[in-house]
Amino acid sequence: MKREREDEQGSAPPEADAAAEAATEVEPGPGPSPAKRQRADGAVEDADAAAAAEVAVKTEPEEAQSVKWQRALDGTEYMPGLVGLNNMKANDYINVVMQACARITPMRDFFLTPSNYASCRSPLVQRFGELLRKMWNTRNFKGQVSPHEFVQAVRNASKKRFTADAQADPVDFYSWLLNHLHLDLTGGKTRKPSIITQCLQGELEVTTLAGTGKGTRAAEAGEDVTDRVPFLLLGLELPPAPLFKDVMEKNIIPQVPIFHILHKFDGATVTDDIRAGRRRFRITRLPRYLALHYRRFTKNNFFIEKNPTLVNFPVKNLELRDVLPLPERPAAAGGAAAGAPHADAFALSSKYDLVANLVHDGKAGSGSYRVHVHRRVEDIWYEVQDLTVTDILPQMVALSEAYFQVFELKPDVIAGPAGPPPPGVAAGGAAATAAAAAGGARTVAAAAAGAMETS
Repeated sequence: MKREREDEQGSAPPEADAAAEAATEVEPGPGPSPAKRQRADGAVEDADAAAAAEVAVKTEPEEAQSVKWQRALDGTEYMPGLVGLNNMKANDYINVVMQACARITPMRDFFLTPSNYASCRSPLVQRFGELLRKMWNTRNFKGQVSPHEFVQAVRNASKKRFTADAQADPVDFYSWLLNHLHLDLTGGKTRKPSIITQCLQGELEVTTLAGTGKGTRAAEAGEDVTDRVPFLLLGLELPPAPLFKDVMEKNIIPQVPIFHILHKFDGATVTDDIRAGRRRFRITRLPRYLALHYRRFTKNNFFIEKNPTLVNFPVKNLELRDVLPLPERPAAAGGAAAGAPHADAFALSSKYDLVANLVHDGKAGSGSYRVHVHRRVEDIWYEVQDLTVTDILPQMVALSEAYFQVFELKPDVIAGPAGPPPPGVAAGGAAATAAAAAGGARTVAAAAAGAMETS
């Protein structure tokens, strides 16, 4: 059964620039309309809608635990937290990343409570939290949300690197967004914990073989060099696609088990890179939410190629201990990842469930993006593509050309399930806990250029 929430694409400004211009226009007269208010970043928002979103925040964590459909003011039905996002022109890559971020429960709960980041003056942080609150608002005017204010903040913060005018890589945007949210929340202190690192940061042991690479320490020292590097995202290479057709004159679509390509991080497999050298990777700490990037696109001097290889992955119970040598407490957080809520319930676990699966449709350099998200309270998968939300079978999720995935660590069976946060502590983690967990990790920005996208 389909549940579609669609509206005309013209209901929102066609692009980020037009949105910025339209947002600054007010009714002529002695002053702005009382139903409007202008923010410091130049955008004008509806005061009534903003107030409704803030009121809805107070009850949202409880609402998220129940299956409750809401009726919008225009008469359409929608489920809070599972709403379509308007594609103004080519911002589908932003929409799918926002839908994936909404499945990262501790981070979502943190941003649903504005008091958690009230002292942060970053427009990017404020608009990110505002968009999440609109997605979970139980009193929306329509069963869909326009992200144009968040897109405008992204455009400004990224110096027009990510806009609604031109499609970009959602993995690049995801990496950029998390790093900038972390830096803005911590005041530029990269080693200070934040809700971003508490949810998504793991750690790698990277060994560079002696005499390899260009300008590396291993090349100059003449011996193997081992580093501990934090990561928010792991890149996985796919086997090359076949060059020839089979006897039936049809292209063969190869398949590869996820356990096979995960051997890259077993500490023994050597990965060759001309600049970085020959390296071995081993996971020394698992994150609460594991983000995987399947590198489907290869760029050369002439064009971009897309690898159609299907990755066979389990939707539930991905046990990493079966394929990777992990420490006894693989998810015991430390450094900038310390202070995560209910961390003790996950320290011994190494089993993950899929919560978001991002898919690219079409040819390289064009096409569109959609995302599969899992709503835990219903145990139902949904496919979200801009304004359209449709329920889907888990078997169809497993057969898709996955490009980017987010897995959630399951609680340890000995420690028991994670309970509710203590009274007076925000779901995203207390500031005192974050401040008590001093460094021990390198900069997250360095992780984005290094282990976050290991070659």
